Amino acid sequence: MGVFGTGISSSDTYLDVYDEFFKRYNRGEEPDQVSFALQRSYAEVVHGDASPDGHSFWFALAQAQWECCSLDPEVFDQVKLIIQSGRDLVFWHPEDQSKRKIRLETFLAKLAQPATRARARR
Repeated sequence: MGVFGTGISSSDTYLDVYDEFFKRYNRGEEPDQVSFALQRSYAEVVHGDASPDGHSFWFALAQAQWECCSLDPEVFDQVKLIIQSGRDLVFWHPEDQSKRKIRLETFLAKLAQPATRARARR
């Protein structure tokens, strides 16, 4: 999968997971059901730190859940661990690490505050 910037959503894996979440959500599935299905579909990616794809998976899932006012505490904790441990930064060139770190910290701060309104189904 490709990464095309330091932004949280700047990877193919992130976009695939996020899009799939909302396709299923918009068809009427509940966020916890969608999340479970995605974790099964992306099992190889979810359980590894060998590439940034696993991190992108968790970031996309957390963002989608947050937008639906259903951020699972375990998903939040996984994202928090990835960000606070610095594990994500090892995949970035030194000149991009400071930009990425700022984006990660901003993302974590946003997730820490509950969304004010759930995203409407389309």
